[in-house]
Amino acid sequence: MKKRIASLLIAAATVVSSISIANVVNTNAATTTVNHALTATVTTSSNENASLSGANAIDGNLSTRWSSNFSDGQWIQLDFGKTVTIGAVNINWEDAYARKYTISWSNDGENWNTAVTRQVSKKSDTTDMFFNRPVRYIRVTAVTRATQYGVSIFEIQALGDVTVEDTTTQETTTVPATTQTQTTSYPRYPQGPVVDLAQGATATASSEESSLYAASKAVDGDMNTRWSSEFRNNEYLTIDIGEVCAVGSVVIYWEAAYAETYSISWSQDGINWTQATTMGVGKVYNAETSDMFYNRPCRYIRIKGDKRATQYGISIYEVKLLGIRYNSTPATTVAPTTVAPTTQQATTVSNVAPLEVIGAVVSSPRSNTIGVVWGQDNERINSGCKYNVYVNGVKKLDNVNCNYYELTNIASGTANVVIKSVLNNVESNGVSYNVNVQ
Repeated sequence: MKKRIASLLIAAATVVSSISIANVVNTNAATTTVNHALTATVTTSSNENASLSGANAIDGNLSTRWSSNFSDGQWIQLDFGKTVTIGAVNINWEDAYARKYTISWSNDGENWNTAVTRQVSKKSDTTDMFFNRPVRYIRVTAVTRATQYGVSIFEIQALGDVTVEDTTTQETTTVPATTQTQTTSYPRYPQGPVVDLAQGATATASSEESSLYAASKAVDGDMNTRWSSEFRNNEYLTIDIGEVCAVGSVVIYWEAAYAETYSISWSQDGINWTQATTMGVGKVYNAETSDMFYNRPCRYIRIKGDKRATQYGISIYEVKLLGIRYNSTPATTVAPTTVAPTTQQATTVSNVAPLEVIGAVVSSPRSNTIGVVWGQDNERINSGCKYNVYVNGVKKLDNVNCNYYELTNIASGTANVVIKSVLNNVESNGVSYNVNVQ
């Protein structure tokens, strides 16, 4: 639990490159991530018909959808009823997706600010960082359609943190004198345009299948070129942004030779590395994965294929590092100081809500079988999270670790799968998916 307290404090406060402190004390209430869209009120510019209304896009059901009239400029708007903090917006597009769309936000429903403008080259699920903006309304506008139809969305998720009350016990401890070395402090919520930091970055790799599949192909902005490694596990791609930037999310476009499991690490100096994410893709070909990076101040990002999914190496069409450059919100330097011995109240958390499940993929790889896999970052690993998996309300996996699992003897048809994280016998709200079982 002490490790989780430390990671919560670091995530909420300043991230430093070098600091020496004997004890870290948590004085903040715990938080958990929820999908605010599930309790929102929805309005739309139009509905194709009554059965394809906007309410279908926030009902938590991937079998229902909203569809607009057959024209550009159609929009869907969520009203959360009060100001909430939004960290990311996920959109599950139907085949009638938007070639170009914007996401705007407002606190009064009248004055709008455009936060995201994005162009999409093919149908895919999209994740857009919102950097914990305090908003009441979100509007997704399909500027340009990709088909002759309108635009259609299975589901919108507006993910954000809420404070969770916890019960604590306190004990008094003495923190000895310590010396803080000079550190650099980066703003937790930087201001400025969200850009693809991988564009213009330098990419190197542990290996390359040939010069045709060089590491640079993964950051050239061209989805027709790719990096491919030699045919073994643990091959990696390293991206040097050139300066420390706030990285909000890492998007990977995998070729058919994808990684069944992979990890993402970050560094500010290219020497000292911190593993941030361990993910399993499961049995999904040509997948696009999006991993939250929570505005970490990084210069280097490394993606390692821990385990190949095929007999080949691993191959990536493109990597996007969505984030903000600090040149619009400069870092500050903290001079060395000496901290005198003090007596502090150490907080032992006895009932902290578990962190929500991230990066889940649910599929039906064969008849009467469901495959489930989800992601896990350092914060979840250090907190000691376990996981429960339910199918149609029946618990199928109890208190398991992050991994890829296949659940057998599942009846054909639509099945509801809910994955919940567990900490101290307390379950999270969980993430819900509907899958068509073969």
